Amino acid sequence: MPAVGMERRFLVHFALGGVVNAERLRESVPGILDILKSISRDDMVQAYRSAGGETFGYFVKSKLAAVQIRAALEAPKGALASPLRNGDAYMVVELGEEFATTGAGRAGTWLQHR
Repeated sequence: MPAVGMERRFLVHFALGGVVNAERLRESVPGILDILKSISRDDMVQAYRSAGGETFGYFVKSKLAAVQIRAALEAPKGALASPLRNGDAYMVVELGEEFATTGAGRAGTWLQHR
């Protein structure tokens, strides 16, 4: 178990539900990114994104536990409402030390240096 307050790496995966069009992405994604930036002190990188943008994931480094990251997404500080809607799915997974990658670009580089 990591020490309290130690920074850990996470993959935060999102699958937006319902009809996902350009308007929906403009409404939800900036708020999601603001939350991820605040919990990671901007130490994050996009790991992947589907062609339509409805599914995406970010690697983030944070001192928070996975359940705290979940809470920040559901009830962000200073915001009136979460950028997530009913039907949206997300998952916060702590990453271990070992990984292997080929052709992962910025996401692979981010992992190598953290």
